Amino acid sequence: MKRTDPEMVEKYQKDLGEESFLEKLNVNLQSFDQSLHADDLLYHPSVYVYGVPRSGTTLLYQYIAAHLSVDYISNLTAAFWEAPVVGLKLSKKLLGSDRTLETSSHYGRTRDPAGAHEFGYFWANHLRYSSLKEPTDLERDSVDWETLRQTIGRMSQVNCRPIAFKPLMAGWYAERMHSEIPRSLFVWIRRDRIQNAMSILQMRREMLGSEEKWMSLIPFAYEQLKELPAWDQIAGQVWHIEHSFQQQFDSLPNDRKLCVQYEDFCSDPATTIAEIAGLLQRQGINPGCIKMNPNALRANQRDIKSDPVYTKIADAFDRLDQTMSD
Repeated sequence: MKRTDPEMVEKYQKDLGEESFLEKLNVNLQSFDQSLHADDLLYHPSVYVYGVPRSGTTLLYQYIAAHLSVDYISNLTAAFWEAPVVGLKLSKKLLGSDRTLETSSHYGRTRDPAGAHEFGYFWANHLRYSSLKEPTDLERDSVDWETLRQTIGRMSQVNCRPIAFKPLMAGWYAERMHSEIPRSLFVWIRRDRIQNAMSILQMRREMLGSEEKWMSLIPFAYEQLKELPAWDQIAGQVWHIEHSFQQQFDSLPNDRKLCVQYEDFCSDPATTIAEIAGLLQRQGINPGCIKMNPNALRANQRDIKSDPVYTKIADAFDRLDQTMSD
């Protein structure tokens, strides 16, 4: 199953010829990939980084990939969404073990072949979604968890170490993923909600060419939100996603989860990476934390006065807090 994305402005549209080529390549590699590491399956820990869109997931994932001894999904690997073991092996051969990764991105996208990637086609295929709508329990039940479990296990065997992912929908599947995938660990990054909403607004403007068009994750409340002004839509999007993610997060054991605040991560990235290393250590893994530059990162903060919509978004959150608590 392949994900259907909204129509974007020309500069963000995918090349249909390239997409067709990669689809055919994946189909032809799929059966070969399934034979790799099928007889020596061992489940190393897997780390899932997630959050509301534009909350800092890409930056955190880049830092995990650069500073912990874990595998991750590069742009090269992501081209093989139906043959992920092949992709990891090619990345190992062609990109080597250099972890000097770029720490910049543009709306979650990176340019370098070694750059961190969401692996969206892989997750859409295995979690069986064609849109980014919040799943029902029935849809979670429809996932072939055995195949996904074995695939992640085979992927972790390429270098015999933990592997990190950044699945866009993980926050809605966390409870089930924990029960189905051995040694799974979850890192939820959160951001100041008004700054988060302003960033989604800017993403709509730039990638879709309109504030009014919906972008990214779609909570159950979408039907009530879609006819509202853009600022109410986006505040509702953030509010409802956070609420449902919180329910999933609360269901996880304490030794399998970590909640990170984006602003704290930016001010002290080494401490956040050490906390994630601690999750792995509790699974009996030495994550081999690589020496980090102690300098703080610059948090992406928008000036309150730079956009008149800021106040409207803040007011929308206040209304949601009051309405949903009644």
